[in-house]
Amino acid sequence: MKKLVLFCFIFAATNIFAQKVATVLSTSNRVVASHNGTTRTLSRGSSLEPGDAIQTSEGAQANIKYLNGTLVNIGPKSNYKILAYSPNPKDVQIKAELSTGVIFSKTTGKTKETLKTPVTALAILGTKYAVDVKSRRQTYVNVSEGHVKVGDAIFGPGSSILVTPQGITNAQFPPDVNLTDENNSLDSEDSGDSGEAGDSGEAGEETAEVEAGGIEGEDAVGMEENVGLEDVSPPSGGEEIVGLLDTTLVVPEIGDEELQTEHGNEIVFH
Repeated sequence: MKKLVLFCFIFAATNIFAQKVATVLSTSNRVVASHNGTTRTLSRGSSLEPGDAIQTSEGAQANIKYLNGTLVNIGPKSNYKILAYSPNPKDVQIKAELSTGVIFSKTTGKTKETLKTPVTALAILGTKYAVDVKSRRQTYVNVSEGHVKVGDAIFGPGSSILVTPQGITNAQFPPDVNLTDENNSLDSEDSGDSGEAGDSGEAGEETAEVEAGGIEGEDAVGMEENVGLEDVSPPSGGEEIVGLLDTTLVVPEIGDEELQTEHGNEIVFH
């Protein structure tokens, strides 16, 4: 009897915490999601939850839409993992990781997001951007709209950079990726009614504030780790936006050990 009760409790707990946070809009060729040692094939309408690692094969793509309306197009030979999600627009709503490959994303309103890569972590605010992880030591970032923060530097529209352990330099986004086509694709998906979208994620104020505790409430999914977030707002005149300047910014050397730890390489919004 005790075993039966324990089984029912575990089953109920699994269903409570396995909450859908995104939906697959479309896939091409083989796309799978791995979670806790289990792999499943993804197709249009598949649900995604925190902990899902989406893997695309050569020539494959996947387009997903978070409940807050954020769109992510995942390119071929990529590995994109959903780490955590919160429906509260005052929180960092999406925490994700791109360990290899390329993504194109468009967030809504003043949505705040973090993206881990092997060499750095990005803080994203209301942005259309592209990221291409060429290796564990090379990450390309292109900003079309909004702002992306890398270390202490903030990059605005028109910025195209390469991040390595040695620093940040201006660099053309890899030519094998057609940014114009991908941006048009994001706009087309955003204007359509495919997929599922919930709250727009728009803060409704000029500055979206986050309480010092980071994530609060039971609605936050997968947010056990608090990052210690500070207030977020678009850069003002007192903070220089880094654009296409002929400069190199030094970032800390990460080393050859596992590059993204649970508490390492974190970022703070200012």
